[in-house]
Amino acid sequence: MEQSLSTQEAVSQPEITRISLRQRIVQFPLTRIVLGMGVVVFAALIGGYGALTLFEEVFGLAPQDSVLAGFTVQFTAVLAMVVAYAGYVRFVEARPVDELSREGAIREFDLGAILGSALFAL
Repeated sequence: MEQSLSTQEAVSQPEITRISLRQRIVQFPLTRIVLGMGVVVFAALIGGYGALTLFEEVFGLAPQDSVLAGFTVQFTAVLAMVVAYAGYVRFVEARPVDELSREGAIREFDLGAILGSALFAL
């Protein structure tokens, strides 16, 4: 009998961790999609508006007046979106941002360009 008790004691019980309600809500897939889209769109609006304000106030140029101003506003918005997405994935999803890595980027870009061109040619 003593031997069976020591065997039971040797088998450890798995610890059950309690996840808070907030963590369960944030980890729900639909919530993550909505939250991620909100973060990215908000960053695009702030980045684009910031660049637009900079060009209008400092340089006196509106994006419709100058190609460079329009390009810069759009580029700033895209850059803000990429940074916001990387931050969201890193801190909310708690994983590395593999989809923005350099490994295989040229091959995937080439494949996408070829497939996109083929779709437009159809």
